[in-house]
Amino acid sequence: MAKSKRSNYLIDKPFQLGFIIRYVLIILITVIVIFSLFLLYYYMMEKIKELDMSITVTQRGPIKYKGYQVYDFAKEKIYIYKDADGKFKCSQPFDSKKYKEGDIVDQVDESILTPLIGSVPKVVSRFKILFWPLLYITLVQIIIISIYSIFFSHKMAGPIYRMKVSLDRMVSGDNNFVIKVRKSDFFINIIERLEKLRQKISKK
Repeated sequence: MAKSKRSNYLIDKPFQLGFIIRYVLIILITVIVIFSLFLLYYYMMEKIKELDMSITVTQRGPIKYKGYQVYDFAKEKIYIYKDADGKFKCSQPFDSKKYKEGDIVDQVDESILTPLIGSVPKVVSRFKILFWPLLYITLVQIIIISIYSIFFSHKMAGPIYRMKVSLDRMVSGDNNFVIKVRKSDFFINIIERLEKLRQKISKK
């Protein structure tokens, strides 16, 4: 049987989109049920208040001093920051004998400054620590399942569409064609039987 190549992965949109939506709904319902059971457990155990508790976590981010971004001014071996008045001030001196903390630093070339990045403490609630990873995992699952569903449903929608078109042509009396199929498609055994039927009718 001749091999067919299909570049359109949405052959039967109502069928395939409905297929994808069902998969996505199953994921969402599962996540909602699990999250609800989780909250119910904490509520029943009288630990629901623990989710509102704040804890300090360390994450990588910009280092700040008095709310201002800190820069590494390697030329003078100091850390500096730019205050609300636009003046650069020393936040932390190292081997510098010229500056101490709080001194104004003149003639700073901003193009050579390096923003200081490091471990920054951040206060967050336990609920956010649990909620955001769960949300990200759910979104990733939805994307993966949606992509997989397009390819998976394509293997079903393709043969079904081919059978409908072939039957319509056969009913109209047109048998001068070959029913093509891909080896990776579903329902290949039905397609092969339909092709044999077409050949038989065509000979008669």
